[in-house]
Amino acid sequence: MNIENTCPYCGQVHRSTARFCPMSGQLIPPAQFTPKPNGTTGQLPPRHCLNNRYTIIKRIGKGGMAAVYQVEDIHSPGVYWAVKEMSDSAIPDESEKMAAIKRFKDEAIFLQTLYHPNLPKVIDSFTEGGKHYLVMEFVPGLSLERQLEVRGRPFDEDEIVPWAIQLCNVLSYLHSQPRPIIFRDLKPSNIMLTPQGNIKLIFTSNEIFF
Repeated sequence: MNIENTCPYCGQVHRSTARFCPMSGQLIPPAQFTPKPNGTTGQLPPRHCLNNRYTIIKRIGKGGMAAVYQVEDIHSPGVYWAVKEMSDSAIPDESEKMAAIKRFKDEAIFLQTLYHPNLPKVIDSFTEGGKHYLVMEFVPGLSLERQLEVRGRPFDEDEIVPWAIQLCNVLSYLHSQPRPIIFRDLKPSNIMLTPQGNIKLIFTSNEIFF
């Protein structure tokens, strides 16, 4: 979706991703876009502002009921987060819909209590426009799935062993919580490899089970 942005100072029309107006020299406010309540996920355009704080840079993932965006923190320019968006529009049964919303909110609250070097830190959650959002650490790098595609051949054993140890450590941490967590969708696309060579287990859509 391409939304035009207008400079409030001179009236010049710019593309949705423009941040400064060369005519007035002023910062352009985020593009105005109001998502339809209970609409499908992954439709928010670049420069849309969530919760009066998070400006969308781009969408970085999408699942059946959820999408993930990279955002910039308006309160701390240059600081980036990942925002997970959940929609209940695909659930026709009202009781199931309410259960899914409760599960998402419970997940958001609980994930904010976790701290482990192989998990992205969750810092915030909110509801806006009929959708529910979870804000977490943005993990730079590529998933192991994407790494395999780029590499074009299997990883060597000496590369895999340190990653496997990190995965075992983080899964053990999740299983040992007062409310044990089972990560239900462990696969290469949900495992990020940072530029420093560390593993991050990422939550994109309903992977955890209490």
